[in-house]
Amino acid sequence: GYGGLLNLRRTVEGYARAGLAGITIEDQVFPKRCAYAKGVEVVSREEAITRLRTAILARDEMRSRTGLDLVVVGRTDARRAVFDNDKAALEEALSRCIEFEKLGADIVYAE
Repeated sequence: GYGGLLNLRRTVEGYARAGLAGITIEDQVFPKRCAYAKGVEVVSREEAITRLRTAILARDEMRSRTGLDLVVVGRTDARRAVFDNDKAALEEALSRCIEFEKLGADIVYAE
């Protein structure tokens, strides 16, 4: 999702044309950090959903236009991000995974 939504759409098709099997769309802010490092931050749930929706729509449009396909993985680091407490962080991670699944992600992943 880095570089804006237009770059994301272009990257999805570029990956498929290059023969890659999939792409992971993450919800960290830029610049991304190791998920186990202190200070991991994530974008809002709405922005995370927009990133993933854009990738899925780009993949679906590409599939119908070219026959190419790509696995789309929706990943959240919300559980590791700074929240008020561990329960709130886990609930946010699970909520994001549920939304990612509803959008049509092939795989959902909570770090």
